Amino acid sequence: MRSGAAPPSVLPEGRGRHGRGCRPSTARCGGWTAASGPVVSVLLIERVGQRKLAIPPFWISAVALVAVGLWADVSSLLVISCFIVFSVANAVSTALTGVYPGEVFPPEIRGAGVGFATATSRVGAAAGTFLLPLTVSEFGVATAMLCAAAISLIGGVVSHYLPRRPRSCC
Repeated sequence: MRSGAAPPSVLPEGRGRHGRGCRPSTARCGGWTAASGPVVSVLLIERVGQRKLAIPPFWISAVALVAVGLWADVSSLLVISCFIVFSVANAVSTALTGVYPGEVFPPEIRGAGVGFATATSRVGAAAGTFLLPLTVSEFGVATAMLCAAAISLIGGVVSHYLPRRPRSCC
């Protein structure tokens, strides 16, 4: 088992500038991918609607994570591309955490509903942050990515089959 706080490596170590080792990673693209998700949400939320914007990121994330889980050893470009797609899809759904529950819950409990949804998302993020390195070190990258894809699939199925907001609600 790995010790210390260093993140597990998904991609092989390469040669960086000045002869030092570096790992190509999605961290180089992290800023713009994290910022692009909320921008996409803001631009599409009124045209598409919250529900139609909230569900597809689950499916998109699952496909990207399955691709990494199945073909991580094939191509570094594939892995980075899949993580960029995952990052944008995840950022789109994260941007809706405070908006969509406000549309779903009736006015009497809307504040509690938004608070519950936000708290649940933070608990899930903390659990994932804790469990991902453990899963990678114990079972490997492929298993960790396939488990993450399964969680996204469950989220997509649950979101798809949850009842829509009643017209008389708000």
